[in-house]
Amino acid sequence: MASIKIQCPSCGKKGDFEILDEKIKNVARGLLAVNIAGNTICEHSFIAYVDKNFTIRDYFMADFQLEIPEIVPFEKNKDLKITEKELTELSFIKLNLPVNLMTYVIKSIFLKKKIFL
Repeated sequence: MASIKIQCPSCGKKGDFEILDEKIKNVARGLLAVNIAGNTICEHSFIAYVDKNFTIRDYFMADFQLEIPEIVPFEKNKDLKITEKELTELSFIKLNLPVNLMTYVIKSIFLKKKIFL
């Protein structure tokens, strides 16, 4: 594992970054693009291009950055029970709908689309 000195192209703050030797050996084009995340060296995020001699060739800072929203897991209601009456109502719906219309209903349910019957 090699340690290289990296300097932020925006604020000039310097820091050390470690790269595995096998990552450099597996590079096809000659330069390894290393994404330096924010708060690693400084608050900026940028890309450093490293050659096979572990020399920094260039830096790249993006003009803007897309933030991915945090996904909150949905909690299912375990107490939800379907009564016998509701099951018979579902059976009547299945009996009265043709097969091709039923496939559209099921597809709409899976895609969370509104259904109008």
